[in-house]
Amino acid sequence: MSDVESHKLQGVGRTLRERRTVHVFKPAVPPLEIITQAVDLARWAPNHHRTEP
Repeated sequence: MSDVESHKLQGVGRTLRERRTVHVFKPAVPPLEIITQAVDLARWAPNHHRTEP
């Protein structure tokens, strides 16, 4: 594994360990660009039974 790959893997691991559930939200609506990017990334998340939502 290269140094770059190792560094990326460490970043993913840190993100997963530091993840927190948020129950209180700000009233401001995020920019459409951020929403679009989040939905695009969510499409790559694994799902059960290999079904597509």
